[in-house]
Amino acid sequence: MIKYNCDNCYSGLETDDTLSGKEEVCPSCGKNNIVPLSKHDKKIQREQNKAAKQNEKSREAEKTEIQRIKREKKLLTCRREAVLYQKQNEAKKKNKVLPSNDTLCILSFLFPIIGFIVGTMLLTRHDERDRNTGGSCWFYGVIGFIIWIVIYLYYSISVLGT
Repeated sequence: MIKYNCDNCYSGLETDDTLSGKEEVCPSCGKNNIVPLSKHDKKIQREQNKAAKQNEKSREAEKTEIQRIKREKKLLTCRREAVLYQKQNEAKKKNKVLPSNDTLCILSFLFPIIGFIVGTMLLTRHDERDRNTGGSCWFYGVIGFIIWIVIYLYYSISVLGT
């Protein structure tokens, strides 16, 4: 049995447990009242509320865990991409073939020599234009040779220390 008071006239009412949560008419004033929950129904409702809160907490924890996993996955993907990018750059650097200092030195010496040879060949021709070009080749050959000597001496003194 559930005992409660009328919301309108405050008279004491008593009803069966099966009517808990339902409406009942007050015999004194005729107003409808909602019958309070029985102790058993209150206990069930508390347990349901508790279970719902636990479910909500577990869902929230699950969402948080999923977000953490997504962040970690994204971070790992970024790290993998960075490592891959770094390896690709290292491979490119390894595959680059740069001329050695000796090669550059030989090439810088050969250009004036080639200028002298081409200039000499053009100077022996009868055409005035060819002879002018040959003279220019000799001039640039001499300039290139002087620059080569200056660079060679600077390199020898500063780098080799001799």
